Amino acid sequence: MRILLIRHFKVDFRWEKDYNHMEYIEALKNYNNSPVINVRELDFPIEKVYTSSLSRTRETAKYFKGNKTIISTSLIDEIDLQGSSFIYFRLPVRMCHRFALLKSILNLRTQNETRKETNERANKFLDMIEDKNEDCIVVSHVMFLKVLMKIMEKRGYKALQEIKPLNNGEVAEYIK
Repeated sequence: MRILLIRHFKVDFRWEKDYNHMEYIEALKNYNNSPVINVRELDFPIEKVYTSSLSRTRETAKYFKGNKTIISTSLIDEIDLQGSSFIYFRLPVRMCHRFALLKSILNLRTQNETRKETNERANKFLDMIEDKNEDCIVVSHVMFLKVLMKIMEKRGYKALQEIKPLNNGEVAEYIK
């Protein structure tokens, strides 16, 4: 089985230098609703494409050449970050991202999803596509793809190239 993992195209959104908690939550909503840019045609000889339910992955999938069957599923949505715990302080945007991710990793209930729940979601998605036993393309998001790649490697998938964090529009190919 061959699985191509693709990070969605770049999002047309400019992050501010710093945010307080509520501003960061609002910025995440705006980011999630922004269009993609720097698009290009993608050509892979695989018919089945899975995208997250977020518009930027569905928009990216429109640039595949040929007839594709595109299936959207929330199982591969990005990890739903909810900002830092520092409600009254302004933090640099990178710190906002890191604190929100740390809260998810530590399974804190202040996030909409714990690390355990993210792993369960990734495993459920892999179970679904393995049951179908067909090659596929997965268009998702950087943090979720990191989780998915780790679980795939534990399940015996092999990366055909050295894997680093994927930039927008980049592909990682796995086989089993």
